[in-house]
Amino acid sequence: MAPIGKYIEGKFSSTMIMDSELGPDMMPVWSTMSANGFLQTINSVIKGFPALQAVGDKLNISEFDNLAISNTKNWFEVKDGALELKDFDYAYKGIDMKIGGMHKINQDMAYHILAKIPRKMLEKGAVGAAAGSGLNALSQEAGKLGINLAQSEFVNVQFNITGSITNPQVTMKLLGGDGRAPSPNPSRNKPSKNLNNKRQGSDRSQATDRHPEEAGPGYGESGDQGNHAGSQGQSQGSDPGPIEEDPGADQERIGGF
Repeated sequence: MAPIGKYIEGKFSSTMIMDSELGPDMMPVWSTMSANGFLQTINSVIKGFPALQAVGDKLNISEFDNLAISNTKNWFEVKDGALELKDFDYAYKGIDMKIGGMHKINQDMAYHILAKIPRKMLEKGAVGAAAGSGLNALSQEAGKLGINLAQSEFVNVQFNITGSITNPQVTMKLLGGDGRAPSPNPSRNKPSKNLNNKRQGSDRSQATDRHPEEAGPGYGESGDQGNHAGSQGQSQGSDPGPIEEDPGADQERIGGF
């Protein structure tokens, strides 16, 4: 029920509860079997597994040829003659993965891997790679989707694995980029001191154009603020005040009535 087991080297254990009808030979009738349990790896390595090798070929990297799996507990269920591996998270050499799927008694399988891969790892494998593999293939697909992988620190990819255990078929789909790639010149990420000075000068200029109450504390103490206060004093000094009428003019108006 677990043909991948022959590709695992190291220490692992499994616990399973199984229920099945028995045939005339007292052997389980696989089509009626139901079971659930988990496979726990202690210190193991998956070596030469054709499906993982096909994934590595798609990416043009060798990290999937020998996949170390340590301290994992992987839950599975057997139903209708198929073993289903529940999705589990795993990280290996900087690659974050979510793995799951199923395979049948006849070894037909349908697995998926969601992988978050460092772009630098793909760049190393891109040297001398064919146009249809690795970062070259992903960059072509990114161009069609309007995604700029050059600005991404990680590349998110989905792999669908079908076919059989010994003859897998792998398709690769770009999901997008993740994170921001660090600039090769860190100083470009820092604001210029001259730019900061210009911004501060602009802020002070804008503050003097505002009403004193809006300009904040200290307004009117010196500089433009003092000029503003002086202009207020001039305006008050030039105010002629109330106009007094000439009493003589009133008498003339009364006398002429």
